[in-house]
Amino acid sequence: RGSSYSLDPVKASNHPSGAKFLLKNMGWYDRISSFKLSEGCRKVKLFDDDPGNVFEGYAQNPTYTSDKSSLSDDLNNDVWQIIVWAKPIPGTPPFQPGQGKAPSNLPQPKPVKFNPAKDHLFAEPCRVS
Repeated sequence: RGSSYSLDPVKASNHPSGAKFLLKNMGWYDRISSFKLSEGCRKVKLFDDDPGNVFEGYAQNPTYTSDKSSLSDDLNNDVWQIIVWAKPIPGTPPFQPGQGKAPSNLPQPKPVKFNPAKDHLFAEPCRVS
């Protein structure tokens, strides 16, 4: 059994399109050989470090909805990024991008007048000669 790392918690309300974790920033670049989903995790997408060409390999970017005790040969120790989706909180409406509209009956905001008092210098800076 090797090392393990727990990602920061992800909330569906804060990250409806999933939370991105760059493994380079966390010291886990090309070091993932398995993963375990927590109870609140809906799915994860792993991003293959292959560049996507015939010479160096095509990228495999699968999405999983359950734990994987071992990754395929192509993904094993070859993942550079993970996107994590949390399960929705019961009772919350599903996220629908671009569905909201501004209410038409809002009054115009009043202008804000900002006139700060003059600043006073309480101590002079030290002068070095």
